[in-house]
Order: sequence, then structure tokens, then C-alpha cells
Amino acid sequence: METVAETRPYLWRNYRDAVEQGYLEIGTSSAIGFPTGAGKSTTAQLKIHATLLSGRKAVFLAPTHALVDQTTRDLRVAFPRATVRGERIDEFGFSSQREDLPDLMVMTPEACLLSSHIEPERFDDVGLLIFDECHLMHDNTDGDRRAIDAMLCILGFTRVAPDADIVLLSAMLRFTDELSGWLEELTGRKSLPLENAWKPTRQLRGYVVYDAKRHAKLEKLLRAERVKKPREAFQSL
Repeated sequence: METVAETRPYLWRNYRDAVEQGYLEIGTSSAIGFPTGAGKSTTAQLKIHATLLSGRKAVFLAPTHALVDQTTRDLRVAFPRATVRGERIDEFGFSSQREDLPDLMVMTPEACLLSSHIEPERFDDVGLLIFDECHLMHDNTDGDRRAIDAMLCILGFTRVAPDADIVLLSAMLRFTDELSGWLEELTGRKSLPLENAWKPTRQLRGYVVYDAKRHAKLEKLLRAERVKKPREAFQSL
């Protein structure tokens, strides 16, 4: 933590609010809905520090292979004294590593789901799961297998690491109270809803205004094209 203090001597107000509510305490999960630019990554790193200091490991879920690679690089810089590795599912559906988990493992939800099912013993020492972009677990799946796999990943993780804390992160997360309540029910322990709209930077906002008559004309043209195209496609057959 002294290394962290050298680079981040001050805590933003949303960090302080989270810490004062007990966010860093072992046994406390959280659903975090900070907006973009409000420091979700640093909030996650503070929880990782607390977990590593307790002698346990952490798993960080990123939804895509590109984000796994990027997050792995970022966490190696943030945790130079810890072992950090990225793991993902290849095109054949197999995990890229078959070793014991390092101090901090970055995985896709699919990789975590497969690993927790095939090798549950790998998660014996894990004390924290962080799911970035957790809105992937939306209820309106529309047949989206990734949403189903993400939910199965969380459920499978709680089975193999029942004492671990869970932190869900997303700038598009709403109803953190409900999601935090679900985490409490799932883990049987305390969970905090953190939804602070404050951010340290200004946000430029603007408006695009269209003339109502021109907008109506455009809508009419679009409706006519939608009706005409299927008819033209049928005639071409």
C-alpha cells in the first residue's frame, strides 16, 4: 500500500465514501455503477490490494480477449510485486493455461466458467472476483450466449470459492441496490451498492436540433423505402 500511496497520495471523494462504508473489508462484496472517468479501475485495484494483503488471490473478468490483454498489462504496472497473468479460451474452446492461479488472474467469463468446472481446485485460494463490464449479464438475452455464460460463470465461481468477495463494475450499471441485494443473497454476506455520479473532470454536453417538418419528411421517405425493398427483392427472384 505504500507503493500505491506514492503514486496516489490523495483519494477522490467517491473512493473515500466507498472506504468509509467498508468496501475494503474482507467479506464485503459490491455493485459499482460509477460513470466513465470516475475511477472504476482504481476502485477495483484498491480492493485487489486489500485481498492480496490478506494472503489470498484475485480473479479479474474482462469480457473480450482484447480487454484481457489490456487489463493484464495495466495490472502488471499497478501490481509490480505480484504475479499477474492473462487467460482466455482459444478457438477450440480450451483454456490457454493449466497451471495454478497466480496472485492475480485476468480471464474472460468463458475461461473462468470452463476452469471452475474442470479444475475447481484452482480457486481454493481465491478471495476476490471482479467482473468488469458486468452489464454483460443483462436479463434480455435475445439468445445471447455470452450473457448466459457470464451468469453461469458467477454462479459457478460462488460454488468453487464460496468465501470470496464479488465486485461488479460497469459505467452502464443501474439499480445497484437490487444487484447488491442479489449479491448478498448469493454470497450470504454483506454487499454495498456504490453509485456515485461525481467525477473529477468536466463533461462537455451539447444538443443536435432538427427541424420538425424535415424530420417528418425523412421519416416518410424511410417508411416508403422499407415497403419498397422487400417487393423489389421478391421481383428479382
